Amino acid sequence: LATVTGSPCETVILGRFNNPDVKNVNYDKLWGKLLHSRDRGFLMCAMCSNNSIDKEEFENLGLLNIHAYSLQDIKEANGHRLLRLRNPWGGTYRWLGDWSDDSPLWLTNPELRSELLREKRSKKDGVFWMPFSSFIKYFECVDICKLRPDWYEVRDSANFYPEISTIKNQKQHQKGSSSPTVSEHSEPIKATPSITTNKKLMQAYYLTLTNITELDITLYRKISKNLRIQRSEVSLCVAIVSMEQTPVYRIYSIPIISNRGQHKFVSTDGYLEPGTYVILPLLFNPDNKQLDTTEFTIAVHSSRSIDLKRISLPIRIHREFLIKLCLFFGEQVTTSNSKHLPKNQQQQEDGITIYELKKFWDGLVLLVENKRQTKYVHFHFRCTLTQNALISRQENHELYDSIPPLHRQIIVTISRKNASHSFTIGHDFQYILSNDSHIKHSQNGKKYDHYPRINMDNDEDIHVPQQISARGIQHD
Repeated sequence: LATVTGSPCETVILGRFNNPDVKNVNYDKLWGKLLHSRDRGFLMCAMCSNNSIDKEEFENLGLLNIHAYSLQDIKEANGHRLLRLRNPWGGTYRWLGDWSDDSPLWLTNPELRSELLREKRSKKDGVFWMPFSSFIKYFECVDICKLRPDWYEVRDSANFYPEISTIKNQKQHQKGSSSPTVSEHSEPIKATPSITTNKKLMQAYYLTLTNITELDITLYRKISKNLRIQRSEVSLCVAIVSMEQTPVYRIYSIPIISNRGQHKFVSTDGYLEPGTYVILPLLFNPDNKQLDTTEFTIAVHSSRSIDLKRISLPIRIHREFLIKLCLFFGEQVTTSNSKHLPKNQQQQEDGITIYELKKFWDGLVLLVENKRQTKYVHFHFRCTLTQNALISRQENHELYDSIPPLHRQIIVTISRKNASHSFTIGHDFQYILSNDSHIKHSQNGKKYDHYPRINMDNDEDIHVPQQISARGIQHD
């Protein structure tokens, strides 16, 4: 739908009780989203699929497994939640369960029958009604195409990691208003920092709003003809952040963010107040460095006219983004020495805070924050169980790190390897405070601050410790 219409699209995953990756699914909220999309006239299609159900069960109920259906209408009445779908192949396969054309439920609900089946039609048209309970059981997801002819649209194509000497202006189009400017070296918020050409950069966009604006942002990845690259575990994320330079770039809020996804595109939406923001197109690639030259297209649809400028930022913003994502949306981990404290004070007694990020990530990001002034944190992480998972540090299941005083460090990121399969993560960790920067673990008689080793001069490495401010420090 995104390719055919050019409009922003959203994929809504239907949670299932038999899916271990989906917990506490709010089906009322899910139903409300579908109703809202119907009321706004959005195009919708649904994928019929469930790996835990036999093909014969689908066929006995008149459904085609791994098959797309158009979602034409949604109705809630007399305590019943019903959806009207259509098989584009016609009436060869028609739903035979509850609320199908010949279901006795229509006879016991004559008002619904007269309203929903009032149109005479052929049984070969492939159209049928289905209860919501069966829909979430036999269907995997719904794609929502947000057709809004009165909205503005801005598109741009670029490289995730451009060299500053090769940044080129590219033509952009904005529907309904003058074209936005694209600047080679315009910088957000503050004055342009000193960036040398041998430093790697990441592409970003400076977004200026003069009114409260509803936005839909889609990030598309260019698919390589190289099959090894195309099938790699690369994932995408797009976010809108508020950023300042004091004296280096720091993110202080993330008002809009997509889920990280192993797809050809990801999207997100939301409302923003007037102001200046930065759009970050993010590429996460744990094992294939060749993808550094990957190209993307970004599409920004908005309810009001916007100003968009292409900019370049230091590559370390990747690390800054992940750290702030953990701080804003991660959960503080309770350890044995902090269980007696109130929840808002846990992990503060010894100046060490540990965050686990699962929201938006489809996996795990582990962050350790050391607010001690002189003490080092010797941290030992052990991955006890992984299935269909990628570990960011050389597939090593045991990690040893020394986090300096007043620093934060991303210890590890663990991501789903194959997006179509469930995955399992099991881990534990322990830490001690020390006056020594070297960790106890050593190899070949050598002492290290990190094992596996981290190149501290590499701005691309998300595991390099980052200094924090002196506010809220723990006095030794």
